[in-house]
Amino acid sequence: MRINYKYNYAIPLYRQEEIYTKIGVPLPRVSLSKYVLLTAEALKPLFNLMLKDLVSTSVKVLQADETTFKCILDCKNKDRDKNYVFVYSTSYYDHRIRIYSYSENRSVANPKEILKDYEGYLEVDGYDGYNNIDNVKTARCWVYARRKYTDIVKSLKENQKKGSIAFKLVKQINELFKIEEECRKKKLTPNQILEVRKDKS
Repeated sequence: MRINYKYNYAIPLYRQEEIYTKIGVPLPRVSLSKYVLLTAEALKPLFNLMLKDLVSTSVKVLQADETTFKCILDCKNKDRDKNYVFVYSTSYYDHRIRIYSYSENRSVANPKEILKDYEGYLEVDGYDGYNNIDNVKTARCWVYARRKYTDIVKSLKENQKKGSIAFKLVKQINELFKIEEECRKKKLTPNQILEVRKDKS
């Protein structure tokens, strides 16, 4: 239950400690933290099994991203604001697997370790840390690319927008998104999608 509250409902351990105290259950945050660590250790075999399935995907397309979070070390040490969680996911036309991997930094060591047994494409944003991983070909995300141009369009005056290259590029990328959306609606296979892309994109 404590793990569920922390990760599914985003209720931090200090708030859970307050809730338990109010209902007369003295459960300190240190104990709650230990339960989290023990649960993580117990789930390690499941994580390893999921990772094995993830890197052996038959479609050979994975997605990856990373985000920062604050890590509370303990009462005596300083908190670390720049910790990272990397997420690795199978694509939408595969059996859905998502795994999360903690790192103290944004180093390429994390993706290199997680993807060491993977061979295929990796769809990512603009972060260079995913480059130069053995047997992995990076594919850049259109949403990330589009954002750069929408930022430009937002900065323009109304009478400048339609004549700008950024506006035209956003429109073209939107057309690509429509083609992809149609492929999803029709539940096409990867090979069928490839043919649609060759014909329409």
